[in-house]
Amino acid sequence: MNIGPKPYGIVDLLSALWELDKSVFKSMNLAGTSAFLDILMVSFTVIGLPYVLGLLSVPLWMRAKKEQAIDLVILIVIVSVSVELVKLVVGRERPFDVLAEVNGVSFGGFSKASDPSFPSAHAARAFAVAVLLTYGRPRWQASVAVGVAAMIGISRIYLGVHWPSDVLAGALLGVGVAFLVVKLGNMPGFYHRCRSRAARVIDQALERTRGSDRESNVSLPLQNRNRVYSCHYNAMQTTN
Repeated sequence: MNIGPKPYGIVDLLSALWELDKSVFKSMNLAGTSAFLDILMVSFTVIGLPYVLGLLSVPLWMRAKKEQAIDLVILIVIVSVSVELVKLVVGRERPFDVLAEVNGVSFGGFSKASDPSFPSAHAARAFAVAVLLTYGRPRWQASVAVGVAAMIGISRIYLGVHWPSDVLAGALLGVGVAFLVVKLGNMPGFYHRCRSRAARVIDQALERTRGSDRESNVSLPLQNRNRVYSCHYNAMQTTN
């Protein structure tokens, strides 16, 4: 007669993780309870948008970190595509599609979501960018970047659009892809050559644009000066 403990199977484990996911979500889904927190969390969500994070490539380029700027844009594209592929495969429902009571706020559509839940694209992008920008940098800089990334992930739970496990999975995916891009960037090879060539092409295009602007700025005063001389000459002719 078997009087030992009941074996803890995979079904029991998944059930326990599901209950933990729901419990953590309910404790963190506090949207609507504080106007200050609502604004703060929506702000972090906005920071996690791809085109907002992509703007970080501009100061990188201006500071002559051109290859890192290209890495940043490529990283955001790879992470975003990877997340969408996983979402299509997993097809997990959002918390507000499963639970009866979910707190949420509506601010310019940033707290809305209609695609599958797993994993969190915001968390994936935020952690990926944090790793890329602080790789090899002082520890305090990495801590700040990871802290901001964590707040972006937490904001998604706070606003009721992601489960905690979505955010965790997104963070892991983003960190993994970021390390891959960093490794490829530091290795001589196809990616390194393509990135260097892209940086030169973009730099040349920007230089041609700046040259055209300078020519336009020079020609405009000359045109105005010629117009003044012409008017002066005509006036003299009329007087004579």
